[in-house]
Amino acid sequence: MYLKICLGLFVYIFLFTNSECRVVTTPRSSTVLNTVNTPVVSISKSKEMTASMQLNAVDAFKQAYAHLSSSGDRCSIVRQIFTEKYPDYKWQVAMYKSYSIQSIKSIDIKVNDDKYILFATKK
Repeated sequence: MYLKICLGLFVYIFLFTNSECRVVTTPRSSTVLNTVNTPVVSISKSKEMTASMQLNAVDAFKQAYAHLSSSGDRCSIVRQIFTEKYPDYKWQVAMYKSYSIQSIKSIDIKVNDDKYILFATKK
């Protein structure tokens, strides 16, 4: 059986979780296959973080997950990236289930099933 799909103004995204293969089809573009195990990163809460800081946090966690397997190493690399990008603050990263901190800036990030907080205090 043939199935006609009108691409029109629609974007079709198929996600096969077992193979981590993403197929993206857009009008006037070719199909893109991504077989890299890209982590799913989401922001659940942010305090005084600019939009660019939030994007940099997501990118930093993706980079850490791409290259490092232990959670301690991942926290260290994210902290290092933010310390270099934003040297006016003292940055800390923790993997958590619950926390209580007093910070100037912070962002809660979930990567797959792991929860993290990236936060800054005065230098």
